[in-house]
Amino acid sequence: MDICFIQTAAPGESGSMHPIHRKMAISVGADFQTVYRRDLPGPLNGSVFSDLFFLTDDLDPGYDIFVFESPSTLYLLPNLSDEILDSKLIYLHTNVRPFGSAMYPMINYNLVLKYLGKVNQSVDAKILRWLCNIYLDGIITVSDLFLENSTWYSGEISVATPFIRNELLDQLEQVTPDHSKEKVVYLGHDRGHKGIDILVEAWPLVRRSHPNAELKLYGSNHSALLNH
Repeated sequence: MDICFIQTAAPGESGSMHPIHRKMAISVGADFQTVYRRDLPGPLNGSVFSDLFFLTDDLDPGYDIFVFESPSTLYLLPNLSDEILDSKLIYLHTNVRPFGSAMYPMINYNLVLKYLGKVNQSVDAKILRWLCNIYLDGIITVSDLFLENSTWYSGEISVATPFIRNELLDQLEQVTPDHSKEKVVYLGHDRGHKGIDILVEAWPLVRRSHPNAELKLYGSNHSALLNH
C-alpha cells in the first residue's frame, strides 16, 4: 500500500516534521507532501485561524493511506478532494493540542495573553476533536497516557511507542537507572506541557536532602540557568 505523511510549512519555507516521525515514515516506505500556510497579519499567525488557510491545491491524491503528522494538518480535512477522502486517513496523535488548555498551561504570559491563549486553546481543541470524529479512519498515539485521555474519539486508536532505530534500541535496553546516584539527566525539548519548570523549581528541595544532587537538562530551549 502507498503511504503518504502530510507535513506543514510556513510561507516560503521547507516542510518540517519531528525527526522521530520522519524516521517512522521512512521505515514504512512513506512519501512526504507539504502543505503551506498563508501568511496572515500579526497575531493571527500561529493562532487557530492560521490553520484554517492551508494551500491544498497541489496535494497528490494517489495514495492508499494518508497520515497527518500534526494537529494543524487536521484543518485540511474539510477542504480535501473526494479522491483523498476515499483513502484511509490516520492522525499521528503525539501533541497535546486536542486536550486544550488543561495539558498546555501558559505560565509565562501576562493575564491578557494568558486569557486569549486559553480561549484559542479551548476553541482549537474542540475543532480538532470534531474533525477527528468526522473524517478520520483511526488514530495512532504514542503512549497509554494519551490513549486514556482520548475518550473523546469514537473510532479506533492504536498505541505505537516512539520509533527508535534498532541499533539505538539495543543500547538503550542495556541502560539501567542507578537510584543510588545523585545525578539526574533530562534529555529533550522544553515545552510548556512537559513540566520541566516544575522539576527545576523543586530541585532546591531535593538538594536539601542530597546536597550533591545534580540536574542536567539537555536539548533545545533550555536556559543555562536551569542547570543546577
